[in-house]
Amino acid sequence: MKKSYWLMIAGLAVASNAHAADLTWNTANSNWTAPGAWTGGLTWANGDTANFPVVGSTENVNLGAGTVTALDVGVVSSGTVPTRIIADQANSSLVVQGTVNLEGRLHLVRGSAAAPAEQFTLSGAGVIGAGQLTLRKEATGDMLVGLTGANTSVNPSGGTVNISGTSAGLVGFYGSGNNSIGRDFVVTGGVTAYLGATTGATVSYSGDVTGAGASVTQINSGTYGHDGVVRLDTGASLLTTSVVVDTGTLMINGGDIGDTTALTLDGGTLAMGNAGYTETIGTLTVTVGSVIDFGSGGSTLFFSASDVSAWGGVLQIWNYTAGFDHLYIGEDDTGMGFGPAVYSANTQLGPNTTVTDNIIFYSDNGQTKILTNGGYYIGGEVVPVGDIMPVPEPAAVMSVLLLVGVVFWRERSFFARVRRSSLQPLRPTFA
Repeated sequence: MKKSYWLMIAGLAVASNAHAADLTWNTANSNWTAPGAWTGGLTWANGDTANFPVVGSTENVNLGAGTVTALDVGVVSSGTVPTRIIADQANSSLVVQGTVNLEGRLHLVRGSAAAPAEQFTLSGAGVIGAGQLTLRKEATGDMLVGLTGANTSVNPSGGTVNISGTSAGLVGFYGSGNNSIGRDFVVTGGVTAYLGATTGATVSYSGDVTGAGASVTQINSGTYGHDGVVRLDTGASLLTTSVVVDTGTLMINGGDIGDTTALTLDGGTLAMGNAGYTETIGTLTVTVGSVIDFGSGGSTLFFSASDVSAWGGVLQIWNYTAGFDHLYIGEDDTGMGFGPAVYSANTQLGPNTTVTDNIIFYSDNGQTKILTNGGYYIGGEVVPVGDIMPVPEPAAVMSVLLLVGVVFWRERSFFARVRRSSLQPLRPTFA
């Protein structure tokens, strides 16, 4: 690579703000050209790679007020210290329509509250390479990187995604196609790791999310219109202190939520897929009406003891089949915060009816109720009311009695012989 090329790339920030024209890399003369009037953007084109070289210090590429668009190219960060691409103004944004090939350390930074939350977009192949990607929020608000191509992905290559910031807020990715993310997230700085999907989209995740302290992972956000499906594929584990499903669906598909991770359903759905899984999770909180969907695979869910009476909304249980699907909250009669068991041998539902107000079972997607409402079973399993100690229908009782009568009639001679023999006196026996 020519020295002049490196110098030109290193001066991107200055060029994009100082020249009164778009800058396009021209393969014919290996130079940057300015073909027209300034429109607030910088374009990398013609299949070339825009390299941000690091020579002994961090290189900052400040986007300023313009939109930087990379057309069918790779963005490579090389070296041992990070290249930082910073969005710090109201119109700052970066769109990469090619591939981000990580060979070193690349930081995407929201540098000002004036910059939009969704200022970075990957619309091509996505991210490859074994380098390290950092999403960092250095201002108030959120920072969301969009995967907007039909199959844009952030593939596993040994590298991680560091999720960090200087203040609370959402930091992570959302997808609008059939997108996949395979890198582990490491959360620091008090921010919330984020995975989202737009309406009709599916984002599959197969990495681990870990964090220091009281870390949180959020799935979807109504604020941004993200209500699609985030799928935990094999290899995925959400190991933060808590997980919040705001809207849309978090689907178990071979991955899992940590055994002690608290789950909050804030209007969203926890779906168990159709393969059938056994999942152990921490406490369960429902803030507004939410759903657990058992699908068709036959699954078992174990939650830690949770105060159901403190929930702020109704939990609907969809596609539930008694004896096939199982929902446990706690391990004994106090698991849901109501004290001793509310059932006995002769009653189906005791005086504590809060459970029935907060849990309703359906045999389908929320259309057909099973019996009436919910119930609390001995040992911590929650089942539909009436499913605990079923009362036989009159017709069923008559059928059983008729069957017994038929059997007795057919065997009446046998019973008669038995009766006669029991009446015969015992005869003495002699040696």
